[in-house]
Amino acid sequence: MTNNKAKLEALSIALDYAGLAYDDVNIVKVNLTGDMLGICYEIEFTADSQRYYAYVDALDGEVSGYMTVPEDADMTVSAAA
Repeated sequence: MTNNKAKLEALSIALDYAGLAYDDVNIVKVNLTGDMLGICYEIEFTADSQRYYAYVDALDGEVSGYMTVPEDADMTVSAAA
């Protein structure tokens, strides 16, 4: 069973890091992922024509990765027609 409280806490950390509020974003995903190097929450959200990717360490709550890219409406159009 997934710990929803931990997911919400990781999401809150990512939003604080990005300087955004929950009401200002569209949450795409919050997944717990891991390997031999560690466990983190992979968080993706959009706001203000930007797509945000954040990785929050599940053990210490630190943001271990963060990236933004511009949203491009044309990216959703398939080139294989």
